[in-house]
Amino acid sequence: MVVPVSYCSAATGVFCNHLVLKQIFMSLDPRTLVRLSLVNKLWCSTARSVLRSKKCLAIIKGLHPCQELLSLNGVLCSSHDIPYTGLKLKVSQHYTRYIDPVDLGEHAFDPLFNEVVEGQHSENEDEDVLQSQPATIEPVQNLNDVSQSHSSIHLQLPQCYLSILEKLPYRHFEFQWDYMSNNCPAQWLLIKILKEKRHQIEELAVYDMPDNIVSLRRYLRIKDVHWLPALTILDIRVLEQNSINLQFKFQLMQAAPNLKILLGSANEFDVCFFLNNDKLSVMHYFNCNYDPNRLFRNGDQYIQNDTFLRYATARPNINQLNIRGPFDNCEAIPDTKIFMQEILTTLCTSCALTLTKIKVDQIHLMMLLPIQPESQPMVNVKRMQLFLNESLDTTVGANCLQKFNWNGWFPGLELIEVSTGAQTDYYLQHWPVGEIMERQTNFVCTSVSKIIFLLSDWDFEGLEYFRNLFPNVTNFFNVSPSRIEKMLKFLWVTWPKLETIGLYQVFDSAITKNLDSIFCGISQEQVDSYIKAESLDGVELRPQLPSILDLQQLKQFHISMRHRGAFNKPKEPCEKKQQDRAHLFFLTHVTAKLALARMPGLDLRIETDVCEQTEDCCAFTFEHLKPYVTVIS
Repeated sequence: MVVPVSYCSAATGVFCNHLVLKQIFMSLDPRTLVRLSLVNKLWCSTARSVLRSKKCLAIIKGLHPCQELLSLNGVLCSSHDIPYTGLKLKVSQHYTRYIDPVDLGEHAFDPLFNEVVEGQHSENEDEDVLQSQPATIEPVQNLNDVSQSHSSIHLQLPQCYLSILEKLPYRHFEFQWDYMSNNCPAQWLLIKILKEKRHQIEELAVYDMPDNIVSLRRYLRIKDVHWLPALTILDIRVLEQNSINLQFKFQLMQAAPNLKILLGSANEFDVCFFLNNDKLSVMHYFNCNYDPNRLFRNGDQYIQNDTFLRYATARPNINQLNIRGPFDNCEAIPDTKIFMQEILTTLCTSCALTLTKIKVDQIHLMMLLPIQPESQPMVNVKRMQLFLNESLDTTVGANCLQKFNWNGWFPGLELIEVSTGAQTDYYLQHWPVGEIMERQTNFVCTSVSKIIFLLSDWDFEGLEYFRNLFPNVTNFFNVSPSRIEKMLKFLWVTWPKLETIGLYQVFDSAITKNLDSIFCGISQEQVDSYIKAESLDGVELRPQLPSILDLQQLKQFHISMRHRGAFNKPKEPCEKKQQDRAHLFFLTHVTAKLALARMPGLDLRIETDVCEQTEDCCAFTFEHLKPYVTVIS
């Protein structure tokens, strides 16, 4: 079919209209906008304009931030159309990988976190377009090649960083500052921005602070208590991982009278501050990982329990709830259980419409059994991290999770992360077994389609009831599995509708075994005979046991291996393993030709670390599998 030239001209004309183009660009993500800016001057100008309405950071995170800032200053000096909305700066004594919120296990999927463009936006004098280069300005590898030394920068600080201070907007500012220096230009700039640009900052992320700074306002010598008047989003999630000082956290919040969102958790120690300072609306994650001895000690209240109740009944607008409690050496278990049952019930009821994620151990989940979920189901909870206590089922004599009304409490639950949760036998002695045993009905959870098992040492034989409890699972993931044979046998018979299997951080010791018999559902003797056979042409596989062929809807099977030998003196063990049985590791051509050939739609791939010092003789290159599976080194 030939398209008339007039049609092509008309289509081109539409995209030449900058108003139409801008409306289209507004729906695109920042990374796509960076790529589209390379098309022509109009698209470049429009993309930059749209980037300024989103979040686009100039990122300084290399070995030599002072020199990188010089390069950034030069880029800004020659640019007349800056796309940046702020700066991300690291001032660190020792080079470490920059900690990004997307790397945090449980917060990695926080929907409140905005995407950041980590792309270097350099100028082209001829085309004046954004260059599609990696995020960071490349760090200087040899300081002898740098025309201006560290000391010479310090002597000319205002002029060296003039464009950064005058031309760069500071709607968004993020910094990692983990040490104090008396002669660091990057630190000088960081302090200068906090003091002079503080009125512009709308979103602030603090990843690390020097330990000796308790109050940032006092260190900067700012008199105004509300010294961040435009700040609406404060991100301290990484800082909390480094044991943030509570007073530092409270003072940052007090500095922002218009704060709307706190990206970080609040625990039982923060409750009074949030209540007394009318800050409940900014809290979106409540981390109630309490110690019962702080609630009751020798029968007396150790903290004001009515504060907990006031918080629970105040309808806090939280999206995530983590409620757990260790019970070691607790002398007031019955009182604590009654009190926490009231708190949990009130909190779940008041936040039922706002919660999207919940972390809870099995003990506290069972506290909801006496409550009728129909009164206020948590319809927006999509994700749960459940800390499973296998000894509880033994104590009760039943599978406790089947006694819980999943569809009633969490009708929209899609993903469950299963972790181990240790509770003491002392607590289980006080557990009201009758409340569970009286329930004759076994419930199922029909909405869950994804399950992630965290940690390695799982007795999958004791989890066979998961097939009936979560019948519609199509995606299974396991992190650091050790009993890989038992896990695979568990999968072959548990969820026949599985579409994806992902095994991550698998230790090399789990893959040095040959698993042909497990995958094919035949005996090891048969596997050995097939391996020795000259050809498998005409051989038809007839599994005698459950096998991968039972998962006819399986589309992806991915394994990510942790090769410890790649980091710890790898030469001798890898050479020995390769000489002996490397050609048998994991699978052989037996599984490939007899089983995988009957599943043409299956994508089986292995990601592995190869020994850097002995790449030619590393046993984990899986050369014998490359004709049949995708091996990524």
